[in-house]
Amino acid sequence: MSFYRLLDSPRLVDDNPYNRFDFDKEVRHSDRTLNYWVLGLILAGKVGLCIGEQCATVESGQFYLMPPNLRHYGTGESYFTVIYFHFMADEERCQQHDAGALPLFGNIPSHLRIAEWFDFLRTAADFGLLNSEGWNVHLASLLNQLHLETRSADSLHPTEKLVISTLDYLRNHLQQPLSQSHLSATLGYSYDHLDRLFRKRFGLTIYRRHCELRFDYAVALIQTGHSLKQTAKGVGFEDYYHFLKAFKRERGYSPGQFLKPTR
Repeated sequence: MSFYRLLDSPRLVDDNPYNRFDFDKEVRHSDRTLNYWVLGLILAGKVGLCIGEQCATVESGQFYLMPPNLRHYGTGESYFTVIYFHFMADEERCQQHDAGALPLFGNIPSHLRIAEWFDFLRTAADFGLLNSEGWNVHLASLLNQLHLETRSADSLHPTEKLVISTLDYLRNHLQQPLSQSHLSATLGYSYDHLDRLFRKRFGLTIYRRHCELRFDYAVALIQTGHSLKQTAKGVGFEDYYHFLKAFKRERGYSPGQFLKPTR
């Protein structure tokens, strides 16, 4: 895989530099070449991409990074939810273990709650509490954390890798209730063993974290213009009223409070 490092601080471009999109029908990423960087953070679903000569399927909990003046295009149609940033920065090719090295495809650090982080910053910007320079600082910090995740991935203890794989599984299965048997079969360990490791690492059960992620996704669907019935179906609730009760039990307020016009 190719690696790049930025030679100066990222600067958001002027026109629509950040946003969140939820594609509720299957789409193929555009075939194009841009003169600025694109960072995409997948919240749910997956998307097939080729960046230059490298291709991958980027799933929930992962990111893609598109350097300027390098052709990129989709490899198939799929549903996905993405937060993106468009920015400028000088760059150079480098090796994986060089300072600041960033891959074209990688994992988002498991401790980051990207959707909540982004919504917080966007709300601050809406109220005039965060200007473009502030966004640039937060973007630089995020890129640094993506670099550190890349550096540490090869040196992780097998137990830590298993915990991260469990979290990745949860992020990839937000649209249905948790299946203990399927998780166990996918990772090759008993559910009780996985749950014990997960609680030791994160301080909460697999089920509890899956609930948090699932309702985070529900909020994202509502805030991107989906109706409550569409949202209920999108997170695996066949019974609309069961979804309303479960949401209020989980969050302490009704999902209707998030209804607002799509940006």
